[in-house]
Amino acid sequence: MAAYGALAHRMFQTRANDSTDMFDCSRPPHAFVNIPLAKGKGRGTSAASRGRATTPRTTSSVTLSAARTGLADPCRESWSVVAIPEQLDAPSLSDYLAVLSRAVFQAGMSWAMIEARWPAYERLFEGFDPVAVARFDSLDLDRIASDTGIVRTRKKIDATVANARTMLELDREFGGFANYLHSFDSYDALSADIKRRFKFVGELSAYYFLFRTKEPVPPFEAWEKTVPGDHPRMREMVALARGEIGQKL
Repeated sequence: MAAYGALAHRMFQTRANDSTDMFDCSRPPHAFVNIPLAKGKGRGTSAASRGRATTPRTTSSVTLSAARTGLADPCRESWSVVAIPEQLDAPSLSDYLAVLSRAVFQAGMSWAMIEARWPAYERLFEGFDPVAVARFDSLDLDRIASDTGIVRTRKKIDATVANARTMLELDREFGGFANYLHSFDSYDALSADIKRRFKFVGELSAYYFLFRTKEPVPPFEAWEKTVPGDHPRMREMVALARGEIGQKL
């Protein structure tokens, strides 16, 4: 058992630092959260169907304790807090870059894992000030990629700098980044342009970005049916904004 625990720890450290091929730590195996599911999205996700106890979520950040102890588990760190972000009022240019970058770094990862490391991301990317980030050179990129406080995915780090430069260009061209966002007549057109211009941004990230910055988006239940897979963290984020689950502590 001890040997297994040490092996699991080494595997976690290696994957967390050097790869996007992560363990799925989005929810602990012995602690489940009751969140209303959209129709057709409940396949195999019911805790009751597995005979396990459920833990109602009453806040947007809830502490979940692992049931098993004494064995090193690669997902334990990300179990501690499941972080669901709130929407922003009147975001600044730094806010826009921070939200977009959060979407990029969360893609394919545990949201709680990125939340736990977010202060390090903010430090390394100078508060996501687009002017500062756009000036980063190869030495800055190497410095960030060597920092053990973040999940070191070099392509996403490079994408953040490229996205800062794109954001500044749009801010200058349209006399404000918000003006760029408001220059489209539909969500589909805006989402397509965001995905074309910004690196590492797909449909999930585009919806996340626009929803969190309070731009018009399609109703979540209708939009969700157009996106393959199940996305419980996105569903929780929308439920929080609607007041369907408790507000942040």
